Amino acid sequence: MRNIIAMLLLFSIFAAPAFAQKMTEQQQQEMEQLQRMQEMQQKSFESMTKSLPTMSSFMNSMMGAATKLEEMKKERSDIVHTKTAELEAKIEEVLALVDEGKKSHAKLKALLIKWTPIGQSDIDKERTEHFDNLRKEVLEFISGS
Repeated sequence: MRNIIAMLLLFSIFAAPAFAQKMTEQQQQEMEQLQRMQEMQQKSFESMTKSLPTMSSFMNSMMGAATKLEEMKKERSDIVHTKTAELEAKIEEVLALVDEGKKSHAKLKALLIKWTPIGQSDIDKERTEHFDNLRKEVLEFISGS
């Protein structure tokens, strides 16, 4: 039994430092691996952060989209007003031709009173009905006079 205890003492005196050193080397390698992984994660995070839009650029793009939408609405409104004015001018021209006694010429001009769609279904429907009714009334007026 003494021999076993003596051997254990000798082992602990000579082998323990080597074993501890080996554990330390293994722990150091593991630490180095962890540091490399941490660095890779940091680089990934930085590249993702750079590639994603910032909140201010997101807000700027949203504001730009809202501004563009308002501009498009204004353009559409301007187109509707311009086309309406043109068709109303045609109606006035037809009525002037009737006053001058040029009924056949007025009738031909009245047939050209039609709404040209602008791609906005609700506006196109309303304006088409409106000018179809006006054209019908003008043609009835020409026939009755």
